[in-house]
Order: sequence, then structure tokens, then C-alpha cells
Amino acid sequence: MIRLPNFTLNMIATQRIIHLAEISATDIPASARYRYKCRVDMFSNESETLLHRDLFGRMQPSWLMELTNQGDCTIAITFCCREGDITHPWQDIDTVTFDTQDGLNGERNIHLEFPITSWSDAPDLKLNVRLTQSTSEGSSSNVTLSNLTSGQESLGRFVG
Repeated sequence: MIRLPNFTLNMIATQRIIHLAEISATDIPASARYRYKCRVDMFSNESETLLHRDLFGRMQPSWLMELTNQGDCTIAITFCCREGDITHPWQDIDTVTFDTQDGLNGERNIHLEFPITSWSDAPDLKLNVRLTQSTSEGSSSNVTLSNLTSGQESLGRFVG
């Protein structure tokens, strides 16, 4: 008969977390009469809305944020502007859409640049996005094997 010591095997589930960290626009009109904002939407692979966020209007189009999603998703960013004061409505300039799996492509931190050519006041406008990814250790599963002997069934315990 062969006896083995007791031991526990921990299986830790890791999950990829996507962080949308920064959005900015470059080559905007030189005029101070514009204010800018963005709408951010994150969608699952099944096209379900995971997050919808309106970013604050600003005179300089630059936003630092910490929008996260567990796992890959599709992100749509709509760049908007308003000419003049609050009495004028926001106008959608354009929407850029990208898949985080394609964008990150194995990198931990990336900077993406999207040209927006549909606005005649800023024909060289670019929307810049910074994404990062991390991993999170989820709940662990323990498997305990006790006193394995040749010719006997193993005694085991699964804790989920």
C-alpha cells in the first residue's frame, strides 16, 4: 500500500480587465468659442450595453477617467461640440468604434489614434484613446486530496 501526504491544490481564476484611461482630441479649431464632450458606450460581444457615460463638457478636449470592463468589449466614443454657451445644443461630430481585443493585441498599455474628417472646421481632427489592461484574481477553488492509497478510491473535496 502506498500512502501520499495530504495536499491542497488552489486553482485561481484570472480575468482580464480593460481600462479606458484617457480620451483627448488634437487639431481642434483654434477658436475659443467651442466646448467639447464625449459619450462613451461599451458593448459586450453580444451587442448588449455594458456602460453608457457622458463625459463633462470642456473647453479643452481632454478627459482622464477610469472606466473598466471585465473582459474584452467594443467601445464606441462619440465626439461632440457646442459652439457658444449653454443655449446652443451639442452636435455629434463623429463616432469611433473599436474592439478592445483587436486594439490591445496582447499589449498592456496602448495609445490609439482615430482620424475624424467629417468636421469642416477641423479637417485634421484626431481622437486619441489610451487603454490599459490588467488581470484580476477571482475566487479560488480548493481541491483537497487525502491519504491516497493504491487500490482505494481517493477522498476528495471540492470547494467552489
